[in-house]
Amino acid sequence: MPKGQPGTKSPRKSRATGKPPGPPPKFSSPDQMQPLIDQYFATCDAGTPTKYFDKRRKTVVTIADSEPYTMEGLAYELGLNSLQSLWDYIKKPLFVSILSRAKLKIVRQWVTKSFNGQYSDRFATFQLIANAGYPNINKTEINIGIGIDLDKRLNQANTLKLANKTADTRKLQEVN
Repeated sequence: MPKGQPGTKSPRKSRATGKPPGPPPKFSSPDQMQPLIDQYFATCDAGTPTKYFDKRRKTVVTIADSEPYTMEGLAYELGLNSLQSLWDYIKKPLFVSILSRAKLKIVRQWVTKSFNGQYSDRFATFQLIANAGYPNINKTEINIGIGIDLDKRLNQANTLKLANKTADTRKLQEVN
């Protein structure tokens, strides 16, 4: 369609510079992003040393707890300002492969650690529904067939009550 015709959409540009608004993209190729993704997973696996006081031994014990993988953590490690920026990169065909693989690794950890008992079931359920696209099936959706039958029965009972009430009213009128 010619420029200016209804139904055409031109990309937004700044009036002063003629460039798209906002900062330029942080990464121009997946090769720039991959080392930071690998670094994020390595950092999470190494964990952060945490000091605990062991009451039995009366000493301080240092344990390196591995950190859970999160999309927010990945976005932070990549130097992005928001999770939305990460989703914007996932939409770009150039970055789909490496970011989808990273997301799959994150989801895999949530599922594996919830099966092992390291994560609570509620945490895993929330993360999988909110961030991994798993469906949220409610009990009401499963039992909907029963609900329809109950509604029919209630309507039949109400109709029967109304019919009995009408018949009783007619009998009273005939007596009077």
